[in-house]
Amino acid sequence: MAFHVKAKSNDEDQRKYTSKVTATHFLQGYKNKNFVFTYKTNYKAQDIYFDTDQFNLFKTGYSLRMRRVKDLTSNKFQYAIQLKNEKNKYKTIRKEFEGKDFDFQYVDTSKVTQIVDDIWDKKDKNKLNELYRWLYRKTDSVISPFQVLKSLQIKTIYLKAVVFGVSERKRYVIRKSKTSENKDLESLDAELILFESSFDESVFSLDLNHKIDNQLIINEFEVEKKFKNKKTGKKIFKIFEDSILENNQFLPIVDSKYKQAIQFFRLQ
Repeated sequence: MAFHVKAKSNDEDQRKYTSKVTATHFLQGYKNKNFVFTYKTNYKAQDIYFDTDQFNLFKTGYSLRMRRVKDLTSNKFQYAIQLKNEKNKYKTIRKEFEGKDFDFQYVDTSKVTQIVDDIWDKKDKNKLNELYRWLYRKTDSVISPFQVLKSLQIKTIYLKAVVFGVSERKRYVIRKSKTSENKDLESLDAELILFESSFDESVFSLDLNHKIDNQLIINEFEVEKKFKNKKTGKKIFKIFEDSILENNQFLPIVDSKYKQAIQFFRLQ
């Protein structure tokens, strides 16, 4: 069966920070007069990361994951296969290739989404083998994540689950505060969304059951720039970044959570 999926490639211009506090604690203590956070949504993401035994994909600077997301307001699930490259000090834009339409995806008589559900809800590790079969069948797929894998000479037959991640994400939009007295922000409409942001509370493990004695916990704050005018955006972002770094609760970071997990578990 052909894999007819709505796949896309996105360029993400983001800044990330490790956080010493949760979103609730940070926002309760955020007293800056220039910016205001507005709650948008809250969801839970469950990720299965794949690589070869030799971590060939990681060595090329990419990660591949099967993601299940539950909107904690509507309780609805969405699914995606995502390939992302790692950022570094020279490469600040992160590229993402994604496929999201799984309505007609099966392994034999089992829907791929049901296989993913069984892996997470029943902790059924045997279902991973069915997911591997599905990945193998996509070796020559025209869908962008698999096309990129092929260009990287990564054969899907050798992919297996290497890390499991669960994240609860709270999303916010950031606007100029109506009480702002900063002259550099005077021309901005207070209703204009300057940045989109998220707070992640994540747990990574080598095991589906996330055993406490073998897991990595990451609190992370992420900001995505929304300015088309790069010069203006850079100036305003500097003002905003200074406001969140002034209390030493955040530390800028480049590595993705997945890369941090690989290093933490000393897989590479």
